[in-house]
Amino acid sequence: MEKNIPKSVTHHSTVELDWHETININCSQKITIDISAVPMQHWSSRLGWDKDQSLWCGYSICSTIDKNVATLKKVLFPGDTGWFEGLREIGEQYGPFDLAAIPIGAYEPRNFMKANHINPEEAVRMMGAVKAQRAMPIHWGTFPLSFEPVFEPREQLIEASKDAKLKEGSFSPCLIGETVCISDT
Repeated sequence: MEKNIPKSVTHHSTVELDWHETININCSQKITIDISAVPMQHWSSRLGWDKDQSLWCGYSICSTIDKNVATLKKVLFPGDTGWFEGLREIGEQYGPFDLAAIPIGAYEPRNFMKANHINPEEAVRMMGAVKAQRAMPIHWGTFPLSFEPVFEPREQLIEASKDAKLKEGSFSPCLIGETVCISDT
């Protein structure tokens, strides 16, 4: 289901979306950005007593020119997620993505965190599942949220990328705050 944002919507407005709903933002006469809510796997809670009473989602962001004549860029922002087979469906329905911002941290202890947080090996699998040409690691190293050492996710991402024989630089193990230029090459 698509929702067109009326001209009266300002930068202070909020638009609620269910999974697979899309809002269209007309940036100019030629460029449109479509933002679709896509399912992710995590618990949700706003008030402390409302666990899992709302959907958890990520966003597929697609810019087009001349009313869908040509796609400019597609980006996936999953937020925080555990591995689930629905990631492949997201790749089929919304991909391929030029870039996916994939979480790599807060995964230990696995028996407790597995359902809600992917580890670096699963992050590499997720990159393939969602059909991302490039990925950028998120959700790691900011503060201790779980039991793994703070730089371990980055180190394990480097190893998992080598093990999966990813093209060098396709899942850049950038540091927090590092500027990364992403080009078409």
